[in-house]
Amino acid sequence: MASDQNNQDLNKIGGKLEKQFAFRRNFIKANGRGGAFSFIQRKSLRQMYLVAESFPKGSLETKFNEIRETLADVLDRQNMRDSVVAISVFWHDLAQKQFLRQRFRDFFGESLPQITYIPQCSCFGKSIVVELFAVGSENKNFEIRRHSENSVEVLADNLSVLFCGDVYPDNKPQKSYFRSLNAFQKLQTLLVRESYNISNLYRTWLYLGHIVDIEDETQRYKELNRARTDFFNGQDFITDFLPQGYRGVAFPASTGIGADDYDVVISSQAIKSERKNLILVPLENPLQTPAFDYGQVYSPQSPKFSRAMAFVDGNDAKVYISGTASITDSESRFQGNPEHQTHQTLDNIAALVTEENLSKHGINGFRATLEQLAVARVYVKNPSDFPTIRRVCEERIYGTPIVYVFADVCRPELLVEIEGIAIPEKFF
Repeated sequence: MASDQNNQDLNKIGGKLEKQFAFRRNFIKANGRGGAFSFIQRKSLRQMYLVAESFPKGSLETKFNEIRETLADVLDRQNMRDSVVAISVFWHDLAQKQFLRQRFRDFFGESLPQITYIPQCSCFGKSIVVELFAVGSENKNFEIRRHSENSVEVLADNLSVLFCGDVYPDNKPQKSYFRSLNAFQKLQTLLVRESYNISNLYRTWLYLGHIVDIEDETQRYKELNRARTDFFNGQDFITDFLPQGYRGVAFPASTGIGADDYDVVISSQAIKSERKNLILVPLENPLQTPAFDYGQVYSPQSPKFSRAMAFVDGNDAKVYISGTASITDSESRFQGNPEHQTHQTLDNIAALVTEENLSKHGINGFRATLEQLAVARVYVKNPSDFPTIRRVCEERIYGTPIVYVFADVCRPELLVEIEGIAIPEKFF
């Protein structure tokens, strides 16, 4: 947890940002391990990204109580306990999922958010890690519809966003291709049930156990890509939101990452609106080859995702940054060097949200730096590399609420992957 001086420094940063575009970040001091949160005021909407973590020692009940106390303290102080719409829970042992599920049901009651349970272990030990998104408004046209633990919908300003998660395949398929394809089909069923479809997706997360393992003389991640390609075949995404005259390729932003379990789980976000002034733009990176253009040496079917997805509503913008690693062009860089890989990964993220790259994609008058990250996840391959990776992240994205978890990255030589959400500043 941060020192008093760190909190004072962060409050200065947050105060400055808040005056410019209503964005601040704060460390949490609570009875648990603590964490941090970002608070964003956009027009009538109040948004919060929160990361909380328990101590690694103690019983599971003790760890959950630490999380509960942290959540209660922050949510009640911000008057947002009933505004939580999506939670990602990182816990290494899914055999205890039912215990956690019941505790979250008890805590939230009728305001139960969509919850995805991700079998990844915290880099700080066997602690519970929670990443939370909350949104609230006093406007009469604002509504949160809680369909189930798998889907929650937010309606505001003639815009609807559906948060889906914890989507697993059926028990019957065995191989990773068929299990991945079945999970996508179940996601489609969930979307259609709430009057959405696959074309409404703008962000996905694909967690695949033993992602770099060999399976039938190929790799499990390559089989996931094959399933995604087949499922997305012939599908046009977010066509109602692309800028007029857009000629690029549109795929959702995405993260495909390893997990401790030997299965696949999917979470996603989808959008609908009849408004004509909303823009969603897939972003590609000036330092990287688009993932969907990768050669067959990396995967017979290239990964079908965009490097990021920019959402623009008048003077407000948000950028959903896909899982990013130490790759330039299409080649892995700095093999065996976690420090340089982390720097390159953050350089890649920074390049996505510059004024030049946003303008190149038709988003004029916005810019961001790493200081405008509202939340981030850092996936670390090797425990021995964590101190180095953490040090670089604390140097360059200090103050950002960060989830640190151990996970295999899609290429064996890659040691770290980072994703996040950036809040660009409107400068004219």
